[in-house]
Amino acid sequence: MKRAICIFVGLFLLVGIGASGFCYYSERSPGYTLSQAAKAIRDRDDNLLVQYVDVEGFFAAAYDEGSEELAKEVEHLHAMYPEDFFFWHDTAFMREYAKTHRSYALKLLQGIRQAYFVGTAPAASIEENPATWLAGEVAKFQQASDGECIDIREEGNKAYASILIHGKDTDYGRLADKLLFQLEMEKMSDGTWKILRVSNVKELVYPVTDSAEKYWPMQGWQ
Repeated sequence: MKRAICIFVGLFLLVGIGASGFCYYSERSPGYTLSQAAKAIRDRDDNLLVQYVDVEGFFAAAYDEGSEELAKEVEHLHAMYPEDFFFWHDTAFMREYAKTHRSYALKLLQGIRQAYFVGTAPAASIEENPATWLAGEVAKFQQASDGECIDIREEGNKAYASILIHGKDTDYGRLADKLLFQLEMEKMSDGTWKILRVSNVKELVYPVTDSAEKYWPMQGWQ
């Protein structure tokens, strides 16, 4: 499972909502929600995070939508990365694979979240403890990247924020550099906003997969 792209996507999604560099916004605005989500990630404050992010829904949507896009694009991905056995299948197989592994993947993402926010020391290898090791990888990406909110638009009770990741000139930073996330938010009954999902998963499939393919050999995985 360590080559399952959905997990790698999950790491980058955390980088995306953890991006810093937001300006001041009024409390009942999409920008304020972004700033508080960023603060929660930076300060490892899980209680604050759940106030402004539908965490379980966020992970579930990322897995489901990301897996579906991978399934639809698997033929093209195989042509681009012929040595990666993960793409040596057809769309039907990829969909069944995602369905079969969904429970494990979502449980692992929640384990990564718990380990990250508690500050659990990372395991020495992914085989020893996948959740704590991957949480350590999240921290490395956090330290190697920053984010810029380049646009926020409101459409009724929904809002969409575009966040561009700027990676530092390091191995981890270069993998995250120039990734562009669009976050969908919804206005709550009290006038505050909550982050629901990444709404441009389709556009992220190729750049994130390319980063993932560079990440594997960096970890000594073939």
